[in-house]
Amino acid sequence: MKRFWTMIKSRFPGKELGRDERGLAAIELALTLPFLVLLFFGVVDLSQAISANKKITQATNTMADLITQAAGKVTKAEIDGVFNAARPILDPFPHEDFGITIIALKPSGSGNTPEVRWIYNNGGMTCTTGDYKQKAKPLMSNGNDVIFAVGCIKVPSLVTAFFSRGELNLHSTVYLRPRQSDELTCEGCS
Repeated sequence: MKRFWTMIKSRFPGKELGRDERGLAAIELALTLPFLVLLFFGVVDLSQAISANKKITQATNTMADLITQAAGKVTKAEIDGVFNAARPILDPFPHEDFGITIIALKPSGSGNTPEVRWIYNNGGMTCTTGDYKQKAKPLMSNGNDVIFAVGCIKVPSLVTAFFSRGELNLHSTVYLRPRQSDELTCEGCS
């Protein structure tokens, strides 16, 4: 037994063990590298999400703004033209990963309860609209229509791929009144 302890002490001397720094940098790198890589991809994802959010907000605002400038009536072809004009705003994001839904609401009854006059979806992604009627009700105080536009975009994400589906879904909503008339109709829209 004495011989065993002597062999252990000779292989692992106590005084030299604390001073030996060989391989210390490799151990520190191995401990910090996963966090640094996650931080790097997180910053890349965050900057891409901020850019996509700005672009979908600008595209939704542009589309709603151009549609509300119509003089009382628009056609589906005109809305498609506006959509095609707003599409380059979203470059370099893939065009199949975004969508814009426009809903024209008209006042109904004495309480100006919003009812859907027409809906347009660009045929791309379908955006969830939530409780848009209640939010539009205060804007109908003068008996006018309200144009509700919601834009959505899917942004691929490297960091969320580890935890969930690997994409971020961003939304932008806009409520505007028609500018040249109290109501806005659409030919060819549902």
